[in-house]
Amino acid sequence: MKTMKAVVLTGFFLNLASQAVANPTITRLDGTVSESNTLTIVGERFSEKEHQKPLVWWKADLGGNPSSHGRTQVWSKSVSGEPSTEHVSDGSMQAFRFDHGESSGTAIGEILFDSDRIYLNRKMMTDFDVRRNLALRSRVTNIQGGSFKVGDLVRGEESGATAVISQIIESANRTELFFSGEGGSVNDAAAPLDFRYGEIMSAGNVSATNVEGSENYPTGLFRTFNFKTIRFWGDAGNNIFLGTQGAETNQYRLTAERTGGGTRWPDDLEFPYAQEKQEWVHEEVIYKSSTVGESDGLWLFEVNGKAVHNDPITTVTEAHNSRYNRIAQSQVSNGAQPESWVYYDSIYIDDSWHRVVLCEESEWSECSKKEIQIPQTWSDSRIDIIVNLGIFHDSDNIYFYVVDSDGNANSRGYGVCLKCPSQTEVSIE
Repeated sequence: MKTMKAVVLTGFFLNLASQAVANPTITRLDGTVSESNTLTIVGERFSEKEHQKPLVWWKADLGGNPSSHGRTQVWSKSVSGEPSTEHVSDGSMQAFRFDHGESSGTAIGEILFDSDRIYLNRKMMTDFDVRRNLALRSRVTNIQGGSFKVGDLVRGEESGATAVISQIIESANRTELFFSGEGGSVNDAAAPLDFRYGEIMSAGNVSATNVEGSENYPTGLFRTFNFKTIRFWGDAGNNIFLGTQGAETNQYRLTAERTGGGTRWPDDLEFPYAQEKQEWVHEEVIYKSSTVGESDGLWLFEVNGKAVHNDPITTVTEAHNSRYNRIAQSQVSNGAQPESWVYYDSIYIDDSWHRVVLCEESEWSECSKKEIQIPQTWSDSRIDIIVNLGIFHDSDNIYFYVVDSDGNANSRGYGVCLKCPSQTEVSIE
């Protein structure tokens, strides 16, 4: 990792003439702008914040558990994944990765909260293609002649289809056979030949009956990569998620379950967002619960500063009257091919909309990729933060923004020249 630049600030001022009167205003920074240093932001109209620290601050560089710079130091469920240097975001030393092909479930750990609003900022990357890393599954019963084994070549006696077993999951009334994405007729790119519902499948002396699907829907071989990149849950089963089904497309869709409104398909979204391989993205969620049965809630999702979804939604109803209270990251149902890795650099979650961010643009409306800063104390006129330069560690100019309780920010950033001598003034005409 490159050495972080340090700049001592004394009397830093901007032309604030165009700032909206009601919005936060930064008048001074006290301290040194360097990675992990404490910096004081002085100004006006920051608004009061009930909890000084964020709910969660986690960064892969700091280990598997959330940092003590946030209020939560332990995930609500055990951490899944491992540290890795295979793919690392600029300015970081390592990432945390999780293989969706190894097990279904979620990456990292769940976060619990008790608030009618949430701000989430995360930096992540997927090292797979949901259209190509599909799980291939056939459920079977009535196994005869022994047991199937990983590596067995299975043949359908009626279809003639073949596939190599990569994983076996046993349950009380059936066995799930997952197949490799390589080898066998099921992976023939030109004309795949699949197993049939009801046929006998065999490998050597071992045989079983294919029960994948039903008489009405005789699937035979199930192809899926059901990837929900983020999901909010309530105790009444109501939930909302952004996801894609790789057997159909790599375009994300938004679904609010059990509260009406149905699915917002890719063409319904403000910005069509597709799952792409090996691209670090900065994602944000700004959430506010709806009143019961009303479409006045908010679940704004942004990627690199572009709004993917910003329409009013219903999050609670009379039948499902529970506010969202937990967050799951990168959930996959029914598996994927091995080495379907998702990488995380950092996750910031707070139960208010207050925040401090850095970006390279001098206008708030132009900010694309944002690096979240970590508040430790917060008042209407003073904020102490832990500096998180991230991808901006080697930038020339960066700009600070303060966002208040209602989501209002200083429209023009407070500029810092990282590569200039001390006492440098960055002004905006």
